[in-house]
Amino acid sequence: MRGAISTAAILLLAALTKPFEAAKEAVGDRTAARIREFDSAGLYETIVVVPMWAGSPPDSLVAYYQHKVANPEMTENAGGKFWIFATPTLGLLSIAVLLTNRRAYPAQRRMRAVGGGLALMVVAFTFAWFVPNIMLLQSAEVLTMKPEQAASLSNWWFWLNWARVVLYAAAWLSALRALTLSPETDFK
Repeated sequence: MRGAISTAAILLLAALTKPFEAAKEAVGDRTAARIREFDSAGLYETIVVVPMWAGSPPDSLVAYYQHKVANPEMTENAGGKFWIFATPTLGLLSIAVLLTNRRAYPAQRRMRAVGGGLALMVVAFTFAWFVPNIMLLQSAEVLTMKPEQAASLSNWWFWLNWARVVLYAAAWLSALRALTLSPETDFK
């Protein structure tokens, strides 16, 4: 089942390429490339990294933690090196989009509101639920957790992360749609 989800994610990334190309005209190549890096990092982590520790909980959680302790230089810390900066930046940009929405062309307002609102919701949920739970799942506490509790929390994290990916993709597509609407478009 998880393999099918990974395949679906790759197909989703391929489907997002066409709107991405259209958005490059609106925001420029450099900005569009940065947006794509952010999206690609999230999909990479979801498809490749998360299954390393969530593949067969609780054993995979314990093995991941033990590897991290034994080989700290070989363990990635994307949360502390990338996401700690990227996620708040996304939140601030989402707030800026929502605050400036009234100044946008009428045709763009709805898509900007949907995109900014969904992205802000993803950021809020990330800090409220995902961050505390990933810190718990990748700490020494995983060694003392009941196996059922560790497996349940890991499975919840895995599946809710896919929901987060879908919500963020919807936010991204809404933002791209807003960028491609002309001022003359009558969008009712």
